[in-house]
Amino acid sequence: MGRFERVFQVERPGGAMEVHDLSRQASDGDADRPLVLALHGLTGNGLCWAGVAQELSARLGTATPRVLAPDLRGRAGSAGLTGGWGLDHHVQDVLAVADHVGAKTFTLLGWSMGAVVAALAASRRPDRVRSAVLVDGGVLPHGVSPELILQMFVGPALQRINTRFADFSSYLTYWLDQPDVRPLAADPVGRTVLEEHLRHDLMRDGQAWVSSCISEAVMSDGRDTATLAESDFRDAAADAARAGVAVELLWADSLDLPGVHDLYDRGRLASQALPPTMRVTRVPGTTHCSIALGSAGIGHVSDALKRALAMSKA
Repeated sequence: MGRFERVFQVERPGGAMEVHDLSRQASDGDADRPLVLALHGLTGNGLCWAGVAQELSARLGTATPRVLAPDLRGRAGSAGLTGGWGLDHHVQDVLAVADHVGAKTFTLLGWSMGAVVAALAASRRPDRVRSAVLVDGGVLPHGVSPELILQMFVGPALQRINTRFADFSSYLTYWLDQPDVRPLAADPVGRTVLEEHLRHDLMRDGQAWVSSCISEAVMSDGRDTATLAESDFRDAAADAARAGVAVELLWADSLDLPGVHDLYDRGRLASQALPPTMRVTRVPGTTHCSIALGSAGIGHVSDALKRALAMSKA
């Protein structure tokens, strides 16, 4: 696949946020193109969207939107950005990226925790967010407790980022041993995206290698996400849809893999009473990781983005 992103920084109180421009058709006319701001998950970074950006370019050619994927504060190229943690800061950072490139309106793409940020931003600023694609996150089903969210996502994330590795190979092996990630091992596209994403995350600490993620940032974001399960903000995605934002939720079918927990199922989503204008799409044969990184998931996410961009023009 190769690295094709341009990288720039957006100054924020407390430091700079690194942003990857993943647009294959980058040109001086970027300011006139539709903008997609792509947001990663709890311990991810912007390069997780490289496969989606390349697929969009292959499908749309010169009509491809500009895809900007920030490393959210406390991760990878934005690990040095201080000044506060939590979802509210991420929402403000997302708006700052749009302001930096002069975009009055834009489409949001979010995966996992990034989908929560996207839903919050869309509900708070429907005047600016024209459409949002939420990938296996952003809608918190009734009956999912804060304790379950902490158990499913935050606990394993903290264990991972505090583990020391001998080299990149051992880090990659650790990831591919996870049931949620294992399907990517036999997927050339997905494995390439995973490896580039992980290389950007890993940093040297003495004689070992560790994740660049800041524990305090992950804990704060995890607590915020868990708290949303019992707050008014749990309905942010639905509120955005009711305010006129074109919202689509894609949810992963976990392949019934042992050790993989489903956040969504048909029953939970049916009981959610989501507005009829909000599209909900099941993505069969995917896990929480492969829905964003694997070849099948990339295709479905690209389909959803095409729909979102078309509705943004309507």
